[in-house]
Amino acid sequence: MAPDVVVGIEDIAYAVPEGIIETNEALIETHGFDAKFITEKLGIEERRKVGPDETVSGLSVRAARTLLEATKTDPASIEFLAVVTQTPDYCLPHVGAIVQQELGLPTSVA
Repeated sequence: MAPDVVVGIEDIAYAVPEGIIETNEALIETHGFDAKFITEKLGIEERRKVGPDETVSGLSVRAARTLLEATKTDPASIEFLAVVTQTPDYCLPHVGAIVQQELGLPTSVA
């Protein structure tokens, strides 16, 4: 009989690009939209765009480091790393491998 395997997400972190394209307040001026409505109904406060030196892998590493620090997790204890994106830095290596390298995850599967 195979051992029970439990998989789950316990914590989450995120990183956003530095550059702000437009705030909801700016939409009032340019398009007449109600900023309060957009925030309350959609949860969107601003739109962002990556800068010339920002990458998906860089944002992923930043978010992962924030999470590791907040949860006091030793990177060596991570067994599996999943990075899902439709906008990779390159075709190869994939973003997961780049993040794995940057975080120093010696034994994880990415």
